[in-house]
Amino acid sequence: MQRVPLRPLLVILAITLSSSVRNEAFGEPTQAPLSSFVFVDSYAATSKNDPPNSARAYVTQASKNGGPHLNLMAAGVGYDDKVFRVKVAGQFGDSVNANYAGEPMEAWKLVQEAYIGAYLSPKLRIDTGVFLSHIGDETWISAYNPTYTRSLIAEFSPYYESGGRLHYVISDEWTAGLFILNGWQNIS
Repeated sequence: MQRVPLRPLLVILAITLSSSVRNEAFGEPTQAPLSSFVFVDSYAATSKNDPPNSARAYVTQASKNGGPHLNLMAAGVGYDDKVFRVKVAGQFGDSVNANYAGEPMEAWKLVQEAYIGAYLSPKLRIDTGVFLSHIGDETWISAYNPTYTRSLIAEFSPYYESGGRLHYVISDEWTAGLFILNGWQNIS
């Protein structure tokens, strides 16, 4: 009996998982006040330098060499009834370990978003907590990132921030924001 090689099968499975999950919580608003999501982003990367500890230098995404790896897995729930809003999302994966390396408390690695907010008017909302970064065109969520293969400048732009934010909706395409932050890539 001939054995089926497992490694190519895992790579195909990883690529299928990362491309088949669609997530409402990160993109378009829903009509229902309660939403939930699961997101999986996996990869297989290789470096001809063959780093001894399998860590590829200077990257926060696809950071390990050889074989299939889990870049990001996140799951969460949100509630938004146009008066009150809250979102809690947990995560783990290689990109989490790279991006949260500076956090002194290991438990913060599990938090992708945790915020509470309210609508001051239909176009004005206020939030406080931990949320995905507002800086740049890119997002940590690869399904919504048009430039997922990043330059070094984009690789080290912030993916999350903590503090408070005030958002005003100018139009369907434009919002204005005021942010009071504890820095970025920094919770504690």
